[in-house]
Amino acid sequence: MAVSVLIKEKALFKRDYTLEDILTDALSFGVPDENYRLQRGKKGEWTVVFRRARIGRGFEVRTGKGEIELNMPLPSTESDILYFYEYVTGLCELLKTDFFYRDGHKVHAADRSGWAESDIRASEAALRDIRNRVESGQMESFYVMGAVNPICLGRRELEVIDGNPKRFEALLDMLQKKDVFYASPKVYRKEDSGLIGVFTLTEDIPTVLPYVPTIFLNTTMVVEQWYARFVADTGKGYNTLGQIPYRDLVANCTKEDVYDTDHFVTRLGAAEMKDLVGRFGRRI
Repeated sequence: MAVSVLIKEKALFKRDYTLEDILTDALSFGVPDENYRLQRGKKGEWTVVFRRARIGRGFEVRTGKGEIELNMPLPSTESDILYFYEYVTGLCELLKTDFFYRDGHKVHAADRSGWAESDIRASEAALRDIRNRVESGQMESFYVMGAVNPICLGRRELEVIDGNPKRFEALLDMLQKKDVFYASPKVYRKEDSGLIGVFTLTEDIPTVLPYVPTIFLNTTMVVEQWYARFVADTGKGYNTLGQIPYRDLVANCTKEDVYDTDHFVTRLGAAEMKDLVGRFGRRI
């Protein structure tokens, strides 16, 4: 669910707008990779824009000749919603128009507070619905695409949020500002064993990993074997120490913290990596 906005320039001669024309000092931007982790500083046809001060879900922007398009995902955080409509109003001023199109309907920029309140209420309803579905067993958890990385909402997170967009905001901001590396797998094809997936951990880097490895949002790719690969400073630069079955990593590594329902944080030193390779190491 998302809110779409289109702003059309009123001038007769249309300007070809770029992302640089509409960014403010408070904003960062990037493009998600195939695992929905943000590649900061990159631009695409649609670019994710978000506030560094309070990292929520942000919104997408596309610029063109005489027009600017935006998409804001729902549910969103309260301050993201309020900022979104302030930002849209500023863009209306830039394009010298008093109107924008919200989900295809022409509306007046002066009515922004009413639309913001409507989207805040819609977010509250969506968060309550997600919690009800999880607690009733209709689904185990629910993923939201944060501005920086995906976040899994399970019973623990939804209890903390309690249907409140402000609490939703606090959780997303806290998780996405953690000084961690959110890992994603690389998938390789072996002639004799189909697809294998590999998560790479680097010495002393706090890393977010899933309890159960998957290809995010891909239900057709079947990975038959999963591994964890270890990289450390060997005195001759950073090199691979070896790899172990992923299930052995989860069962035996030191877990520093819980990230969300589906993920934990681990930070492995070279000694623990070598110990795990010595006990469970495999050639792949």
